[in-house]
Amino acid sequence: MTTSPERAIDKPLTSSSIWTADSIKLTIVTTLLRICTQVHITSMPLFFLHLGGSHALAGLSMTFFTLAALLTRPLIGITLDTYGRKPILLWGVVVYTITTMLYGFVAFIPALIFLRIMHGISFSASSTATSTMATDILPENKMTQGSHILDSSER
Repeated sequence: MTTSPERAIDKPLTSSSIWTADSIKLTIVTTLLRICTQVHITSMPLFFLHLGGSHALAGLSMTFFTLAALLTRPLIGITLDTYGRKPILLWGVVVYTITTMLYGFVAFIPALIFLRIMHGISFSASSTATSTMATDILPENKMTQGSHILDSSER
């Protein structure tokens, strides 16, 4: 027996404004996560090379991340509807933060590959949750405008 999914907000929308406290918090979380992701995209191949990996393996560093994110996204979507948006976002942010901090302690390539996979899964959870939460908190008549603003914070 399933219950209805937990919305990102507890009460129905009464405002037609895009800029509510919830949307501002969501934009801040999204922006910070994407800044961190952009730093990893540019620095991770160099880190693979620093640890003695080949140029091909350094190039594959993004592939591990991307495949993990891509393959887990459908499952993340199901868990968002089953367990709610906030718990999945929180899990994604916590795992994302932990994997980011663990990069500094990695000394060999297999551990780095494992962290890239975990980082991809947590990225998938956090990005899917924030996008879903945006549709929950944006007023229906401002959905397109609000989605574009949130999308801008992701780039």
